[in-house]
Amino acid sequence: MRLENKIPQEILQSIDFFNTVNGGTSPINTNIKKTKENYRITVKVPGVNPDDFNVEVRNNFISVFQSIGIHQERVSLPRLIASFQIPMDADYKSISAFDRNGVLTILIPFNELESGYSQSIEIFKD
Repeated sequence: MRLENKIPQEILQSIDFFNTVNGGTSPINTNIKKTKENYRITVKVPGVNPDDFNVEVRNNFISVFQSIGIHQERVSLPRLIASFQIPMDADYKSISAFDRNGVLTILIPFNELESGYSQSIEIFKD
């Protein structure tokens, strides 16, 4: 006698195959918006407390990651959540971040290049 498993079509359609294959991670929601004052990046990861986020600027990238404790938190490993290239017109030293209602918001203000930087160059004669 042959036994067949029949899975209802409704259940199959509701399974997130790629999420399951990737270890069951939640989808990451990111949004980048350019306003008059700055670039605004929002990051939301369902199931992750924004208090566990770390934001780091390295070279011309800004990275959002989470530290994951392993073996009763004796070892902490970073889990990269998102990484963004910082535009040339950004003021690297004035980047700030805050959490509001579980959404991490990163503000990247513009530098003087955004407001139309200009300079006269003196020409010397040999």
